[in-house]
Amino acid sequence: MENPWTSFMTGDTDPAGESISDVESILDLLSELEIGGVLFRQALTVRLGIGATEHLVLDLLIRHGGLAGSELGGMTGLSSAAISELADRLQESGLLTRAPDPRDGRRRLLVATDAARDHIRSTIDDLGIRDPHRVTVELLQGLRGADLDAVTIFLSRAADRAFRQARSLRLARREPSRWRSRG
Repeated sequence: MENPWTSFMTGDTDPAGESISDVESILDLLSELEIGGVLFRQALTVRLGIGATEHLVLDLLIRHGGLAGSELGGMTGLSSAAISELADRLQESGLLTRAPDPRDGRRRLLVATDAARDHIRSTIDDLGIRDPHRVTVELLQGLRGADLDAVTIFLSRAADRAFRQARSLRLARREPSRWRSRG
């Protein structure tokens, strides 16, 4: 019996009848989305007056409600020294605080301050950028049932894969890039 994915992998259609050009279109759109996201984050960090790494860390802290430095390092690949320096800078700016971990009083959590949330929100508002959550809801309007399930499954898998690949890249043996600046 022929493998149902053979025709998908070799050319014409997948088992559900989708053409390979549909898959290529999705891949192209995902690349465009990723590039757009990077460009948006770069432009936003310039307006916020912080670096891309600081914005990433604040975003993670806001999403998770606070993280230990070791957890943040595991997510970002930053060394403990880099996390400590970054936390010091953000704390001096009033964007981060260190708080006792309610589960383990010996640990300290890095927590984004209300000032950080307000600064990000007001900068987005000042730029006239619509609330990203509302925009997402509008993008999903008209999708129901199986369509929403498919979007949810895909995004969950894509996010999981992105985090796993980032971790694998960080853990892989580092070899000098031929493209790295020599100056």
